[in-house]
Parts: sequence; C-alpha cells; structure tokens
Amino acid sequence: MSSSNGLEVAIEVVDADGRKIACVRPIGEVDLANADELDAAFSSPEAAQCAGTLLDLRKLDFMDSSGLRVVLAQAQKGGARFATILEEGSAVASLFEMVDVLERLNLAKTEEEALARLRAAADGPG
Repeated sequence: MSSSNGLEVAIEVVDADGRKIACVRPIGEVDLANADELDAAFSSPEAAQCAGTLLDLRKLDFMDSSGLRVVLAQAQKGGARFATILEEGSAVASLFEMVDVLERLNLAKTEEEALARLRAAADGPG
C-alpha cells in the first residue's frame, strides 16, 4: 500500500476461478496532487499481470477532475475487463452522476458482482 497527500492505494490480487483480478482500493482523497499515484497503481507489477481490474471506490471521500480523468482512461483501456464499485450516495458517486459517466464505468453493486463480470470478460473474446 502506498500513501501520500491524503491518499492510500491498496492493490490486492484475488483469484476468481483461476483468473487473477487486481483489486485497486484507493482510500482518502484523489486530487491533482496525487492522481498520478492512483494512475500508477493500474500499471503496478501486481496489476499488470492480471486478467481484469476491479476499482473499489467505496472508501474514497473525494475526487476531483484529475482523478476522474484517471478513472475514465483506465475504464476505456480496460473495457469489459474493468469494473467499478461505488458507495451509493457518496461524493464520488455524485461526481460521476453529475458528469454523466456512470455507464462508462461498468458499475457493480457488490464485489461479488464485479468479480463475476470480470471472470466472464476474461473468458470472452478480446
């Protein structure tokens, strides 16, 4: 886990029916001062070897446009092999709703649902 400027990013690799999934779990706040730290988590050695990425934003208290840019870029890059979990009603969920990008994030309500989607994507083409 790395930590700087109000942000901690934990990366956990989980086994989902024989497929490695990187669970990226930022805690705190993502802003201009530390958005690059969140971005770096996706290309870390742990995450780079995985079949998919789960971004768990449930413990994130704040995100500005710098963090939003990172998340959207990673979602586009990962396609169906990228899933996001948000805390309903949180400031981060409100940001994504306000800028109307929820449909681009492959949202799941639970970690189990997200992992099921990522397993299916790993089995499919592309």
